Amino acid sequence: MSSSLEDKAKELSNISDNTDKQIYDTLPPDIKSHVKPDDIKMILSMATMVTSRSYSGPLPPAEQFARYESVQKGAANCLLNYMDREQAHRHIMDKRRFSEIYRGQFLGFLSLLSFISASVFLSIQGHEAVAGIFVGAAALGIVGKFIDGRKTEIPKENPTKKNNRSKKR
Repeated sequence: MSSSLEDKAKELSNISDNTDKQIYDTLPPDIKSHVKPDDIKMILSMATMVTSRSYSGPLPPAEQFARYESVQKGAANCLLNYMDREQAHRHIMDKRRFSEIYRGQFLGFLSLLSFISASVFLSIQGHEAVAGIFVGAAALGIVGKFIDGRKTEIPKENPTKKNNRSKKR
């Protein structure tokens, strides 16, 4: 038990009888019928003795993991299988996300080549103004993507944080 809980338990055990009576007087009538005034100190000390346990990571501590198995045969194996499936799913989703990024880059490169090819063709045909518009549109698209690309980053997996979102610069 942590020292702060021990301190609170000591404080509650030192409550005077006068304070017990004040607490008892504030209870609703339906609860008063079930509680004796002498029991207030014991009830308060029991109510404050709460144990909290936490862990981080994909697996619970070994003692708790063993208790899963004792409650239901095969529960630990089921939990491990679930975690394997979850990891495989996460890997598939990561591959899909990166393939979409590469596909977008490839299509963007093809559109850039199309604009440049169209502008070269138009300038050869004597339409320099229209060719300039095509080159300007391609240049603005590239510059815009570079500016937009610097605003967001691909979030990296960080096990200490629960919510990983793209960071804005």
